[in-house]
Amino acid sequence: MQHQWEASTTRRLQQNRAACRLTELTATEEAKLEARRQRYAPAFSIAIATNSTLAAAARLKTMLADEERLLLAEAAATVETSLDRQAKMRDRIKTLRETRESERQQVV
Repeated sequence: MQHQWEASTTRRLQQNRAACRLTELTATEEAKLEARRQRYAPAFSIAIATNSTLAAAARLKTMLADEERLLLAEAAATVETSLDRQAKMRDRIKTLRETRESERQQVV
């Protein structure tokens, strides 16, 4: 019975130590994050405060979306389909046959 009490007490102490350590680490990380927020907050508030900046950001966003759409369309157009590959192989076979036939005609 005493062994069981010691084991449960030890387990409880370890859990409390782990919880305390987690709380300390979380508080430290929160403090670091808050310091970074305070350091960069003035720059963000100035940039967001102006309407011209918001309009410029909206224009840039639409330009980026348009450019991305064009690039995706271009990439889709340049992808070689199986039909394209088959047509290319047929053309290659045709030219090889013609070349072989012309060589055969020269020998005969």
